[in-house]
Amino acid sequence: MPFIVLFFLVLCLLPTKAHAQVVNVLPVLGQESEDGFQLELAGGGSYLTGNIPFLTFRGNLLMRYRKESHIITSSSAVEFGRGSGEPFLNRQTSHLRYQYELADELVAEAYGQLTNDRVWRLKIRALTGAGLRFDLVEKEKVELFGGLGYMLEHERLSTGEDFGDSGLRRLNHRLGSYFILNWKPDDPIALQQTLYFQPRVDAPLDLRLLSLSTLAVRFKENLSLNLSLQILYNTWTPETILPLDTTTLYQISWSL
Repeated sequence: MPFIVLFFLVLCLLPTKAHAQVVNVLPVLGQESEDGFQLELAGGGSYLTGNIPFLTFRGNLLMRYRKESHIITSSSAVEFGRGSGEPFLNRQTSHLRYQYELADELVAEAYGQLTNDRVWRLKIRALTGAGLRFDLVEKEKVELFGGLGYMLEHERLSTGEDFGDSGLRRLNHRLGSYFILNWKPDDPIALQQTLYFQPRVDAPLDLRLLSLSTLAVRFKENLSLNLSLQILYNTWTPETILPLDTTTLYQISWSL
């Protein structure tokens, strides 16, 4: 499938703006596993010297434990950027999710997440939610999953800055819905497309949309190259923050 890889590389090399912000991580959904423990570690970055010294780093740690119908997943991510001696990117996200298989095609899930984001001026975003995941299509090379549930979100902006909304606090009740498409056209290539739709229950026009497209190319049994294109749109943002964010990610992933 060289055409698929080439197309995705061109897409990921298109110019992008600041790093987007994953709002509700759903790690390894749709991937069957035997009972036991799984671990995946991924990282990437860039370093530039000369006229504009520039350093960025991103790391992810994913842990998953399964016992019969019970699945516990923990996912943590950190991003750091420094240019001309000053930090310009500082973000941490931690996510914990519990899933219970009610039937072959129905899964109940509950989760919590904490985020701190310098770019978005977020002192903290804390959310918790619960819902159901539906296995819509399960074929040898194609899988489709959908999820629907409720999410409670608390946001607090940073203080000490000259903005009219500094220190603002928001408590939002949101609908949490998503679709995940897994496609494995040919070993060692796998593609995943995830779409999130999160409107406020009391104000549907206050919504968050996220598209995450990932191409994974495995070149050793436990080692792969992951290329991702992420597009995030928020109808409400803090002052000075644009509603549309895009990100390209290039990471090496190691799994156990």
